[in-house]
Amino acid sequence: MQQVNIALQAWKQALPAEPNYEPLSDNSPVRYPPPNIMYLHCMYYALIILLHRPFISDGHLRFTVVPEQSWKQCTSAARSITNIALAYQTAYTLTSASYLISYTIYVRCTIHVRNAAAEGGRGKEHTFLLSASLQCLEELCSANPGVAKPVNIIKRLMAVNKLNITAGKLFDIR
Repeated sequence: MQQVNIALQAWKQALPAEPNYEPLSDNSPVRYPPPNIMYLHCMYYALIILLHRPFISDGHLRFTVVPEQSWKQCTSAARSITNIALAYQTAYTLTSASYLISYTIYVRCTIHVRNAAAEGGRGKEHTFLLSASLQCLEELCSANPGVAKPVNIIKRLMAVNKLNITAGKLFDIR
């Protein structure tokens, strides 16, 4: 895992300035690169999540203590995908986005559900991120009806964790 993580980070750091994109960085003006650049970065962050997620999920790789570094990597990557998707939505709308961005949004939702459940639906950041992510996925359904299945998977994960979205906001239904 460490070798792949180092290779992914080295790849991102080696990108030339033109395709490099950090949404909502503190000191930079708002800019919207072409969709293919946004897809590239969404995929990078999805790969980070897919690399680290087995170490924070239930199953045969489950540790008694969740590796904090993997949790942080997944949370940070999911937040970055959310920021990119919201920027994409603002600049281009998601109704015509490719399936690739749908997949990365689905991957990030799996992390946002875990984080929202961990905070018991009471926190603001993770609940907002989950709500925004689910709304993005639902908007993508108009362009690609196949996205309805990942939406339903996320909604089932929310139900299992006793989380519910009503009127675009997330509530704890415990």
